[in-house]
Amino acid sequence: FAWQAGIEPGHLEKIDFRVKLPDRKSSDYGVTVEGNGQQITRPTREYFGSNWGVGFFKYSACEDCDDVFAETADVAVGDAWLPEFTADNGGNSILVVRSVELGKLIRDGVNSGRLCLESCSADAMAESQAGGLRHRRDGLSYRLYLKEEDGIWVPKKRVPVSAAGIRSTRKKIYGFREILRQRSHELWVDGVDANDFSLFQSGMRKLIRQYNRAYASFPVRVAKKLKRLVANIWE
Repeated sequence: FAWQAGIEPGHLEKIDFRVKLPDRKSSDYGVTVEGNGQQITRPTREYFGSNWGVGFFKYSACEDCDDVFAETADVAVGDAWLPEFTADNGGNSILVVRSVELGKLIRDGVNSGRLCLESCSADAMAESQAGGLRHRRDGLSYRLYLKEEDGIWVPKKRVPVSAAGIRSTRKKIYGFREILRQRSHELWVDGVDANDFSLFQSGMRKLIRQYNRAYASFPVRVAKKLKRLVANIWE
């Protein structure tokens, strides 16, 4: 982001990648970068690579993770990516409390007016992190399967090492994510060595176009299937 804003690698002094922007949804936030005597704030979506789902620069070990809600923490805090909350540009968080003592502190804060909370069902919590759950359940099963197929050691996880029950389109999506993760590291080094951001950007754009095509084909096929089902019902 800093390089795209004109601050080259090695000159970034500070970054805030979650800046609240007025009159926008909470999901439409900004990023502020500082360096070379400049401070630049832009909407995050204006930057190449702002779709966190493509997984630029992930460690390989991150793709073996099966934890979504910080399951051993006394309190887990996450983004409330739910339609009823995203209109508030101030942002809202989901909160999972697993400690009696901290639960009491939080209730005291609500009763005194210092905290504003409302109850939320477990299903709604899961929906707020639906993408992460898919990636760390079905996606993890398939990633472990691919590693074993390549003779790579895999850790024991709560999900099976399996490709069963995963649609071919989903398999393609999970496979592309691994390519994007790995190539982002390699192409970044090429770009920095040549002092040319476009080397990184052009190489990754080609891969993202392929990834997006795989992603786009999934809902299209589902829509066609639904259309056929509806037609059969009316017949």
